[in-house]
Amino acid sequence: MKHMKNLHHGTCKKHAVSIERFGTTIQDKTALDFGRGFYTTDILEKAIE
Repeated sequence: MKHMKNLHHGTCKKHAVSIERFGTTIQDKTALDFGRGFYTTDILEKAIE
């Protein structure tokens, strides 16, 4: 579980940058790829900041 959290954190930073450039397309793809609401929410929060 600890390893997954670290992986999630690192991936999140990459996707936060992508969302700023490509908008909802990346958000939707990410939600489909991971199938987890908290993941998308975390990205959206970082993108807004």
